[in-house]
Amino acid sequence: AGAAVKGGKGGIGSGVAINTIENTTTAYVENIVSTGVRAVDVLAMTNNQIESFANSVGVLANGASGGLSFNKIENTTTARITDSDFGATLSDSELERVFVAAIDASDIFAQVGGAALSTGGTLGIGLSYASNDIRSSTNAKIENTTMAVAGDIFVEALAFNEIETYAIAGTGGATVGLAGAATINDITSSVTAKISGGSILAEGNIDVVASQDTVLEASALSISIGTTAGIGGGVLINTVNTTTNALITGGATVDALGLLEAREVPISERDANSGDPVSEVSAGLALIALAATRLDPTALSIAGGTSTAGVALASSSSVVRDTTLASVG
Repeated sequence: AGAAVKGGKGGIGSGVAINTIENTTTAYVENIVSTGVRAVDVLAMTNNQIESFANSVGVLANGASGGLSFNKIENTTTARITDSDFGATLSDSELERVFVAAIDASDIFAQVGGAALSTGGTLGIGLSYASNDIRSSTNAKIENTTMAVAGDIFVEALAFNEIETYAIAGTGGATVGLAGAATINDITSSVTAKISGGSILAEGNIDVVASQDTVLEASALSISIGTTAGIGGGVLINTVNTTTNALITGGATVDALGLLEAREVPISERDANSGDPVSEVSAGLALIALAATRLDPTALSIAGGTSTAGVALASSSSVVRDTTLASVG
């Protein structure tokens, strides 16, 4: 979205973008009784992207120009096997592999700008504001099910959430210039991989993995120059709330014999030095919950008056709340 205003003694220009994506994605196997199935693959995947641009430029004697952007992604992604029976022992089951995975990837890129250039008036105002919100629930589970597998069982819930946003405001040439840039960003994500109830047997390995990676990069920049005074402000507010659970619960009986080939399992989202994922070779049961969050906030304000004063204010607030649990019981 964009707008431009030119000429006249006064005016207002604005660019506004509003984007919303809401999804519920479910893949499931339910109420199945079968001993003749060789493989069960249940995959639910969500991939959403928003790219938003809202800019406004005004060239006038007096006036205001602003860019506004409101973006939201809300997802529920579930893969599950429930209330099914594939055979309780290796001798009465033909299953060789079970794979249950829920994957959510959500990405918002937002750029907003407002610029007011005065042609000799007394007041110029440039404003920009971006609001970005990601809310996701990602679940992979086997519930109240009996299965014996002559291979491996994988239950994986994975989420990748990212917000990248830039709010830029500027004004110049007026007697008094006012510029303000602000962005408010929120990521709330719940990831659960779970085996609950039932009886699960694997001749090889059983992996129950819940993992999420969160990135939030936000910048607010304001530049205000007035012939008498310039006032500028840049404000950032970032909030990240993540819950990551890998669970065996509900009285489930889970046996991973580990008699087949060992595999690499993740033990850390990122190495402290290289930033690469870290894994190790293991056999049997792996119950893993991992969460990583990276914030990169920048708030900058520049203000000046060619004859009197300049006032510049910049504020950045970031809150991260992570709950990560791997539990049997």
